Amino acid sequence: MTFSRARRQPRLVRMATGLMALLVSATISSIADTFPQQPGIKILHYTFDVTLTDTSDELNVKDTIDTQFLVAGVSGIDLNLCNLIHEPQAPDRLNPCLQPVPRARPGREAVPAAPAVPAPTSVGRGMTVTGVVANGSPLSFEHRNNVLHISVPAGYKIGDKFSLTVSYYGIPATGLFIGNNKYGDRVWFTDNWPNKAQNWLATIDHISVKAPKTIIVTAPRGYQVLSNGLKTDETDLPNGLRRTTWDETVPIPSWQYGLGVAAMAVEHFGRSNGTEFSVWAFPQDRDSAFKALDQKAASIFEFFSDRIGPFSYEKLAHLEAIGGAGAAEPATTIFYYDGSYGAESHEMAHQWFGDAVTERNWDDGLAGRRLRNLLRLAVYGARGWPRCIYGWRQADSRISPELHSLTSCRHSGS
Repeated sequence: MTFSRARRQPRLVRMATGLMALLVSATISSIADTFPQQPGIKILHYTFDVTLTDTSDELNVKDTIDTQFLVAGVSGIDLNLCNLIHEPQAPDRLNPCLQPVPRARPGREAVPAAPAVPAPTSVGRGMTVTGVVANGSPLSFEHRNNVLHISVPAGYKIGDKFSLTVSYYGIPATGLFIGNNKYGDRVWFTDNWPNKAQNWLATIDHISVKAPKTIIVTAPRGYQVLSNGLKTDETDLPNGLRRTTWDETVPIPSWQYGLGVAAMAVEHFGRSNGTEFSVWAFPQDRDSAFKALDQKAASIFEFFSDRIGPFSYEKLAHLEAIGGAGAAEPATTIFYYDGSYGAESHEMAHQWFGDAVTERNWDDGLAGRRLRNLLRLAVYGARGWPRCIYGWRQADSRISPELHSLTSCRHSGS
């Protein structure tokens, strides 16, 4: 890997090094990641076959998991998948399988006369598993407490490969928004961060478990389908349906398994070092979305490519979406919820730090986010754009003077 221009821009390197030294110390005292690891299993590939309809919010999924055993004697595999909820449950922000409780924005108090908004019910949401098979034979399984435990037949040795397919259906409580956009058009958009993919996909839903994936979506023909990687197949089927396949060959964690399904206008607006850029927007927002993202996206991409390293993925798509907050950075496909296009440099920095280079556990998430904020400052400063950054405490005394000089809210050029 070469960094031809990085040698001429040492300030960015010093900036990132200083920030990481600060943030490593800041995460030492954080609560330990207690996710139950499965060191005897390696996920080689996921294939998700998902069917969507206009008549129901229910998904039907066939999920094929290709694995390899790293130790002998593995007797079972645990996948994260939210159970169907039968009874009301108390609100719990730490439970990824419940609809989130509305949270007021800081500094905005509720109107005293307004009635309290009840916590959303998640009854009737979650997944029901109908079967697990391997090599044509059914496997024993137990689905309880949002974990699908699958029994593995005896006799597998170190290095052996094992494939199984899980079939299930249901309506996700969160993780995948299903509903109408601001124009009343039906849409499906993911918001999996940090561990909400288990609402609609059976995976090992942890940031450290990275695997390539294929998603095959069968949906009514009037929708565009976008996901990670490259589109490898699109076939019109009987009864007004279309099957679309996207392949992501680079390993990524399950929270990055993005999906957008909607009526969309699409613009392919350039290419850099073999990476194609595109914008996907609601048809009514076509002109404003294309203009907002065409102006800076290619320049930001080239800045990061030149000073950090080559882009790891097949494409970079920018997608107008709803169902989340701000923006999100699944590999190759950035989601801008409610038109939050001003976050493009932060989300593009994620493609290098957070997507290609991934935190080993949840404790490191804050350090990675602050690094990406600083990279945003660097690209804005180099391009002469406004360098004021949201959520950044300029007066943090632990940051070096050089970092302070990059965080001031000012115009460094026209």
